Amino acid sequence: IHPLYGAYLLEMLGTADRRERLQALESVLEIPASLRYKVRVPPPDKLPPGPLAVTRLDAELVRRGLMAAPIPEEMEEDEDDDEPAWLEPTERPPALADKLRLLFEALYPEVNDLKVVPVWAAGELLEMGGDFHKYIAARDLAKQEGIIFRHLLRLILLCGEFADARPTEGDPQAWHEEMVDIAAHLTTSCRAVDPTSTDQFVEEAQAADVVEGESAREHPHALAEALAAATHTAKILFTPDNVSHILTRHTRPFTAGLDFGPVEPSD
Repeated sequence: IHPLYGAYLLEMLGTADRRERLQALESVLEIPASLRYKVRVPPPDKLPPGPLAVTRLDAELVRRGLMAAPIPEEMEEDEDDDEPAWLEPTERPPALADKLRLLFEALYPEVNDLKVVPVWAAGELLEMGGDFHKYIAARDLAKQEGIIFRHLLRLILLCGEFADARPTEGDPQAWHEEMVDIAAHLTTSCRAVDPTSTDQFVEEAQAADVVEGESAREHPHALAEALAAATHTAKILFTPDNVSHILTRHTRPFTAGLDFGPVEPSD
């Protein structure tokens, strides 16, 4: 994940609901192009927009001319019902991840290496009760289950990175608990598939991040040892420290409320 985009998500996701947060986090974990159509985000009638999209993103994107304003329902009712189906628009509306990316690119046009792809894999898995095999069968992903498994492991690490960061809005403790809870459920799902690989993955991540003389903290919400590791993973994605350096070089009113602690001078 791009460090500046990590800071941007902290600014945005404080007002988001759980589904929106999952969409945003999954979108920064690359998925092979050949697999994306099987894990794409459902349309709004199946996955309704959440508070972040409804109260913030949509209006800002329309104001900036980056997204068309929705057609009022009364106007849709007045349209000719006899219009052939093939004339109706088939383009899917932008997913939350697309909206986040569009606004980010408008705010930070100098960033040209951002990769964001809408994905709804872990989200759908969790809505199926965390049953990995049920999800794989439902989406016909038997040949790609290894890719999905690794995607979930990486998402556990990402939730761990975000768990100890502080969102600009909302309750920091509630944010932390939700990130930990998502990581816990995903860890449980992965352990049901391959407990050895799951434990090895999170333990290696934990070992890479523990400073000499320190030990990983135990979280009261942890369901397994892997969860404690997931909340203290290797800093391979973004950290409050390196984001603070990035923000000093990308000043925007948009990020004025971010609090990453003391900012050291960059080299």
